[in-house]
Amino acid sequence: MDLIATLARVLAEHEATPAVRHLHTRVRDLGADALDEVEQFRQLQKACRELPALNDALVAAGLPDVAKAAIHPVVPEVGAVVQAFNRVVEEVWSRRSRLPPAR
Repeated sequence: MDLIATLARVLAEHEATPAVRHLHTRVRDLGADALDEVEQFRQLQKACRELPALNDALVAAGLPDVAKAAIHPVVPEVGAVVQAFNRVVEEVWSRRSRLPPAR
């Protein structure tokens, strides 16, 4: 399974929701800390807690339960999601000319 593509697809499917729009904004607003994979994951985790349907879609796609995942100590499956989400932020979201507006 390509985690980056899976994460990008599931996030795109939920892009119109306030939780994912706010996730875009929170990651963008991290500024220099946006490079911090753990902080990015915390923002993804927050979005999954705000929108259980997003978390359910990630689990259905074969990812671990992000909303309940313990970040420390990182288990390999969660670590892979942390790194994959960082790649989504860097490779997919940063290439966009605009981010969805937060509401």
